[in-house]
Amino acid sequence: RDVMCGELVQHAANHLFLGEPDACESGRAEVMRWCPACGACTVARSGCKRYDLIGAVAPQRDCQAYGCGASGPLDSCQCGADCVAAHTCCADYQQMCVAPLRLAPPPPLAPPPPASALPQAPQPVYRNQYDPHNPLRIHTDPVRSNNFFLILGDWGKADAPGPCQLAVAQKMRDYVALQRQRGKNLMFVGTVGDNFYWTGVAPWMWEKNWANVYGVWDAAGPLHLVPWLAVLGNHDLGDTDADALCPHVRSTRVLNGQHYGSNQFNADRNPMRPDFGCNDPAVVAREPARCMQNTSVYWMPDYNWHYELPGASLEVIGVDTNGGALDVLGGDASGHTEAFKRCGGPDVVRQHMGLVAEAGRELLKARARANGASTVVILQHYPGQCMRDIFEASLPASRRGRVRVLCAYGHVHNQRCEGR
Repeated sequence: RDVMCGELVQHAANHLFLGEPDACESGRAEVMRWCPACGACTVARSGCKRYDLIGAVAPQRDCQAYGCGASGPLDSCQCGADCVAAHTCCADYQQMCVAPLRLAPPPPLAPPPPASALPQAPQPVYRNQYDPHNPLRIHTDPVRSNNFFLILGDWGKADAPGPCQLAVAQKMRDYVALQRQRGKNLMFVGTVGDNFYWTGVAPWMWEKNWANVYGVWDAAGPLHLVPWLAVLGNHDLGDTDADALCPHVRSTRVLNGQHYGSNQFNADRNPMRPDFGCNDPAVVAREPARCMQNTSVYWMPDYNWHYELPGASLEVIGVDTNGGALDVLGGDASGHTEAFKRCGGPDVVRQHMGLVAEAGRELLKARARANGASTVVILQHYPGQCMRDIFEASLPASRRGRVRVLCAYGHVHNQRCEGR
C-alpha cells in the first residue's frame, strides 16, 4: 500500500503540478479526490519529492543523498531500517537500501561522442517502415461480434512486477479465459506506452517484467503468445534506451537508409531483443534455450505504424506523441540527462522526435484516405493527443460519419470512458 501510495502521489505531483511549490500536497489532494479510501496516504508517507520545471529535485531528499541507515531532517523521509515500521521511508529506500530483484543490470551507456563528431539527421523527414498486412497472423472470427481486444497502459514498474501489475495481469487472464469459454476470440493486447519503467527497456526486463507477469510464454495460460501491439510512452524513453531518441547518432540497424536505435522495436531492427536472430533455424538449433524467449509477438516495428485486420473490419494505428513531452522523458531530468548528453543535447532529441511526430500525423491522414475499416483504434500515450480530428477531417466525404474512431491513451493512470 505504501508503494502504491508513493507512486500515485508522486505521479500526480509530476504530471499535474510540476514546478509548483506545493506540488506534493496538491498531488495528494488530487489522489484523495478520486480515491477517498486513500486517506492514510499522507505526503510524508508517500515520500513525494518536488521537482522544478526542468526536472531537478528541489531539494534532493532521498536515500541516494542521505545514505542508507542515515536519518534526514525531521520533516523529511528516512533511510534507517526502522523507517519501514514508521512508514517514513524515502521513495528510493527499497531501490537503494534493499537488494533489488534484478536479473542483470541494464547495459551502461557509452560516453557521448564529442560535439564535432555528432552527425546531422540523415534525412529531412522520417519514414515509417513496416508491414501492416497482419504479419503476426492474428486470427479473426468470421462473426465480427465474437472478436475482442484488450487495451493496457502504464503497466510497467521499476523492479517489476509489483502487486498492482500482478493483480491486473490476473484479471486479464481470468477475463480472457471466461470469454473463450463463451466462444469469443481475443485478437490482441494493445498497449499505449509506459511499458517498461523508468527509462526504457533493458534486455533482462522482457522475461521478468512482461512474459512472466502476463504468462506470454506459459503454454497452458490464456495469454500464451497473444500478440501485443505497442507504442512508446515517456517512461519507455530515457537513459536505458537512449539511442531511441537520436538513432542517427548511434544506430543499431539501418533499414533502407534510415537509422534505428530503440531497444523496444522489433528484432529486425533491434539486436537487443533476447531472441534476436532466432528466425534463423541454425540459430535456434545452436541456442534453443535463448530462442525459447519469444518476443516476436510484441509488435513495435517503428514509432508509428498501422495494423490491418479486414476480417474484423478493424484497423489499429499506433502514433508516437513523445515529441511534445521532452521534459518528462524518462520521468524527469534524472532519467534523461545522460541520454540527452549522448545525443548531443536536447535540440538534437527535439529535432528527431519532431520528425517522428510529423510522420505520425501524416500517417493518420494517409490511413483516413486509404482504409476501409468500420472501426479504427488510435493508440498513443498522452491525453488530448489522439488527433481524432485530423483523422476524421482527412476521411473521404463518402466515409465521414461511417467510421467509428476509438482513442486510447495512458499517462494519467485513469481508467474511464470519455463517451466517444
